[in-house]
Amino acid sequence: MGYYLLDRVNFIIGLNYNFQSYLSNNDNSQVLTLNTGVAIEKAENFILVLNAPFDILGKNEYQTIGFGLALTIILN
Repeated sequence: MGYYLLDRVNFIIGLNYNFQSYLSNNDNSQVLTLNTGVAIEKAENFILVLNAPFDILGKNEYQTIGFGLALTIILN
């Protein structure tokens, strides 16, 4: 899901859930991650995407915070 609140800037948000099941129920793990980001389309052949995932809920998992960057350029 994303919305253009500014000209050619798209704000992005998403959720990710991961569950791992093991033979012993005490070892089962789960984590819920909030993915936030922004996509910047300042030129016709250029897009820059910045994102930051945050683990907000979990059990038997490390709590992580990340950062991502993607650059797409179309060459004619």
